[in-house]
Amino acid sequence: MAGSIEFNGNSYPIQNISVKGWGRNLTIATYELQKCLFHDSSSSNYVSREAELIDELIFYYVSPNEIFLLPTKLSKIILENL
Repeated sequence: MAGSIEFNGNSYPIQNISVKGWGRNLTIATYELQKCLFHDSSSSNYVSREAELIDELIFYYVSPNEIFLLPTKLSKIILENL
């Protein structure tokens, strides 16, 4: 199921998909959202408590081109990279 997450006035696409072996739906988002959640790319310091809560909801981040793939293709990408 496709949707979006709002953060700092911007909307970021997400998908909630089922990945074989995980037993629950997982939320997938884009690297663009991930970059906005931290002070810099080498940091694990969140820009806010809201950013931390959002990051905890996301299971995996993908490129903007991949976020709109069919769930089966996204699942395959995730399983190949875990």
